Amino acid sequence: MPSFRGLAYGYSCEFESESVCVKQVEIATRIDPPTEKAMSDTFRRGGRFALRHLLKWLTTSERIARKLRWWFAHLAVATATFAALAYIVWLVILPAYQNPKSRLYTSKLGYAKLLRSSGKPFPVKVANVQQRHFAEPILGEGIIASQPVTVPVIPMDFITKVHVTTGDIVHAGQLLAELDDSRAKIKVESARLAVSTTEAESRRVEIGSAYVLAQERPEKDQINLEAAQKRAEKIKEQQQMYETMFTKGIISKSKFLELEKELIEEEKDARLAKFYLGMSEKGVKQSLRIAKNAVEDARRALAHRQAELAHYQVRSPCDGVVERVLIADGEYNQDAGKPAFLIARGMWFECHLDQRVINRIETGQSAKVYLEAMPGQPLTGKITKVIPLVSFNLGGPETNRPLRPRGSGGPEWPATFRVNIEFDELPPNQQESDNAARRLVPGMTGFGEVLARRESMAVPLSSVSSLSAGSGFVYVMIDDANWTVKGVRTGAVKDGFIEILSGLQGNETVISQGHEVLEEGDLVKIQGRYDGPRATSDSYGDEVL
Repeated sequence: MPSFRGLAYGYSCEFESESVCVKQVEIATRIDPPTEKAMSDTFRRGGRFALRHLLKWLTTSERIARKLRWWFAHLAVATATFAALAYIVWLVILPAYQNPKSRLYTSKLGYAKLLRSSGKPFPVKVANVQQRHFAEPILGEGIIASQPVTVPVIPMDFITKVHVTTGDIVHAGQLLAELDDSRAKIKVESARLAVSTTEAESRRVEIGSAYVLAQERPEKDQINLEAAQKRAEKIKEQQQMYETMFTKGIISKSKFLELEKELIEEEKDARLAKFYLGMSEKGVKQSLRIAKNAVEDARRALAHRQAELAHYQVRSPCDGVVERVLIADGEYNQDAGKPAFLIARGMWFECHLDQRVINRIETGQSAKVYLEAMPGQPLTGKITKVIPLVSFNLGGPETNRPLRPRGSGGPEWPATFRVNIEFDELPPNQQESDNAARRLVPGMTGFGEVLARRESMAVPLSSVSSLSAGSGFVYVMIDDANWTVKGVRTGAVKDGFIEILSGLQGNETVISQGHEVLEEGDLVKIQGRYDGPRATSDSYGDEVL
């Protein structure tokens, strides 16, 4: 037991409590009245006693406050822990307990076990099978191709100058090489003289002074005919007069017969003159035609010589890039038509696509080309030609090894077909300068992306279970509470929807959410619809409906 010691008026006491000690002091004071000194000592001792007890009380109060703070702190921590546990249970554990995709849902004490044991239906969401437009990107490797154009050297002569080298960019009509044209120019001048000669001869025919027209002069024959006819008429008149004189016996018979003979000769000359006139009239037309033909022939010979002279300057027949130069300065061309230059004309991307998509590709479809030499700069274009021939070619410049096995048990060679993609436009500044044009040249490699569009049946991607190798299962509603499983063959996936190639008719309602834990015999309850995400735009700017 705690003890208390008190001193009063020179007395000392030791009792178990303060009250007993004070009472003893009062008794002692009444028996022996204190002196002044004793009173002073008593008050001094009393002050010390009060101060000591005050400090003791303060120490005890601080200890009690510390304990209260400790209890309040622990109470706050316990309250916060309980609130956090309740929050976790409410927002995490309870939703996971009711979420068909969580493991807690399918555990032995899970929500599915509870619903199945109590015979209650499982909550699900459904969606209708719908028609959607799919824009499926199809990739394939390829190379920028061009059409090789051979430029020949036709004249057989010396080559004086070659103006281009391999790799030069040329334009249609640009001078590539020159040959020695001195002899060709002489031939052209000779042909020009021949034209002048034939034109002069033609003019002589027209005026009738040509020697070859000595027998084809209608005017002269006309004059001879008229003269013969007049002489015959005069002789006839003389014959009539001689006949009268012969009848009267004035002249002899021999004189009369001579006159008849002369008349016969004149009539013969008249008929011959008429014959020659007809012949010359017809022949002069043909002579004029011959003369004109000779002029035309000479002119064509001149044009031919001029064309031959033009061949002594070898020019590019098209725009393109010089791929090869097969001649040199000072050489003599021994063979007419010998190839001199090989020019790569035009540029398109020759893309190799997998044979499985050959029925999805057609001309006019949009495409993009990504070249290794131009990263980050896709080129847009359209398919202009589909070559329906499948070959074992990967799509690059060549293939010398098989692909990885695809499940057939052995290596498989790639089987592809080719499509030509024409560019919508060339890269910036492609045609402004030769240096810029070198940015896109034949032989560059890359890959093409073809956008194959089609309309097909589709369901939300979450509706298909056990999706593997293009096949899966969907849960089809029979009525509001019963369902059945159907196998489907799937295709492209776009914006949260998957294409259904076969297995559905198109008018079914499928379970889009909540079918993951269904077992045979389970009932369902439709709690809403999930028709997939909203429509978006594809990478080509077209809306996917």
